[in-house]
Amino acid sequence: MSLPQAHLTILRKDAHKEVRSFFPGDYVIGRGVEADIRIDTPLISRAHARLTIKERECLIEDLDSANGTFINGERIGSVTVLRPEEHIMLGPSVTLEIRQMPAPAAAALSIGARHEALRKLLPPEFLHEKKYEPGNVIAQGGMGSVLSAREVTIQREVAMKVMLDSEEPTELMRFIAEAKITGQLEHPNIVPVHELGVDDKEQVFYTMKYVRGRTLRQIIDDLFEAQPETVKNHPLPQLLTIFQKVCDAVAFAHSRGVIHRDLKPENFMVGDFGEVLVMDWGLAKVLDPTSNLALSYDGHSIIRTGVREELHAEEKRSGNVLGTPQYMAPEQAYGQHDDLDVRTDVYALGAILHHLLTLRPPIEGESPRDIMTKVAAGEFQPARNATQGSRRLPHLPHGKVPDALSAVASKAMANSAPNRYQTVRDLQADIQAYQAGFATTAEQAGKVKQGLLLLRRQRYLVGSFVIILALLAVFVAQLQRERRTAEQTLLRLRAAAPALAEQARNFLNHGQTREAVEKIAFAVDLEPENADYARLQGDALTADLQIPAAVSAYHHALARKPDDAFARDSLALDEKILANHGDGTALTKETFRELATLAQQQNRPEAAIFRTLAATTR
Repeated sequence: MSLPQAHLTILRKDAHKEVRSFFPGDYVIGRGVEADIRIDTPLISRAHARLTIKERECLIEDLDSANGTFINGERIGSVTVLRPEEHIMLGPSVTLEIRQMPAPAAAALSIGARHEALRKLLPPEFLHEKKYEPGNVIAQGGMGSVLSAREVTIQREVAMKVMLDSEEPTELMRFIAEAKITGQLEHPNIVPVHELGVDDKEQVFYTMKYVRGRTLRQIIDDLFEAQPETVKNHPLPQLLTIFQKVCDAVAFAHSRGVIHRDLKPENFMVGDFGEVLVMDWGLAKVLDPTSNLALSYDGHSIIRTGVREELHAEEKRSGNVLGTPQYMAPEQAYGQHDDLDVRTDVYALGAILHHLLTLRPPIEGESPRDIMTKVAAGEFQPARNATQGSRRLPHLPHGKVPDALSAVASKAMANSAPNRYQTVRDLQADIQAYQAGFATTAEQAGKVKQGLLLLRRQRYLVGSFVIILALLAVFVAQLQRERRTAEQTLLRLRAAAPALAEQARNFLNHGQTREAVEKIAFAVDLEPENADYARLQGDALTADLQIPAAVSAYHHALARKPDDAFARDSLALDEKILANHGDGTALTKETFRELATLAQQQNRPEAAIFRTLAATTR
């Protein structure tokens, strides 16, 4: 498990320098989004070269790039072994320096020092004999690499995060804190941690669920490239569902006193079967539960890491800015660690929503410093501006960013934290309002806009009225001319009754009792002799707490179908309610429980409605 590493220094012509560490494996270097080592520079090809890191050597191969790969000034054409101190150029603008580090014997922290540090941070029972067989590197992060691995005892495939060698004890504390925080945040949309441990070489690791799928960033990049399959499978409603699941995870973390501080599309895994998991809690911060910064803390057991105070003190001492600039709140960009709270994550979620809508990060620049300057100044364009002119985005309705969602993203990204949504739940409420066809608080819709939204929400009801009125007009006109034609029109009207009854059932399934009452009333009017429709009308009226009308409907059903046991039992309970409560408007918790029990016995969806009413009634 203790593998050698290669340290790769990437130096661009603009003097931007980046240092990264890699375990053995094959890595494609290029400008394309699919590259393992991405260098977004114009003179680099999408897949420029392949770097192969082995235990004792490194090799490089040019992948038919336009501007070539050079070693010591000579262009290479095949796989070439790299020797120490060789000068590597990718095209005319990027220099690579590769330094191969041996396995643990020459690691930055000696075995003895690492052993002592680990003993202070982890109890002895964390040291086990070998339980995992590591595989290939599947991801690379700032503090560690993620490998595929197989758990020997039960032959389960897991993901194993292994810490990169570091001279900083703080990095070891942060790595262990990441495992503990992630493991204690047990939520369907947070990656489950299986085990935190140390191997026989004193290398700390933790294992977690192996998620097969793609990151949200990969999905966004494919949408930007208009990949047909991704466009088909990820329209805006699907993306908003993914976003809401991410928000669920973050809101749960906030309820436990934890902020993520590095929310970005790359940290969200979307599984092959619809799973959405928030990953990489390496920069997560446990807030002081007694502080007013823990705005969403719900009083449950606070997350324990054992090193909260030490990490907080180190952050204040170093003054380092932690996070990803394009999704970083201004207070985070300023390095104001004491001022970070749940609204810092709200900003990041707003930036991610902006990215989902426009398929580009909300703030871009020539360098991280340039981006952070714009972040601090609040310099970003509203999402709706991305589709001004002729540009159309394939995942959006009519190719345009909805004004409501643009307003939501902008409010979440407000420069001042008090002007943002104060909790993730507030942000989610506006997303839900948009999805349900209501105005969001962010857009401050006027009466005209709210009226248009009302018509849009009721388009099925309005459409039903229009159809019925049109058919009645035809019926009257035909009646004046010819009885036979009128009878045919009436038959067409009655043919709509099953659809109306089905719509009523769907409304009951979603707890929309008033709409269900309206739909089934139409069906009963069209087919008054249909006992099933009459009983369904009684069920809908009872769910809407119109008990006297429900009693009448059940009598109507039993007059046409005397052996209907469901109608008879429902009638008996409603008549009992009227006897005990007069008109049936002021019902007790026990009455709602009786209604829920009967609905459950009859396998009716109203059971959920009555349970909710029982729970909210004193």
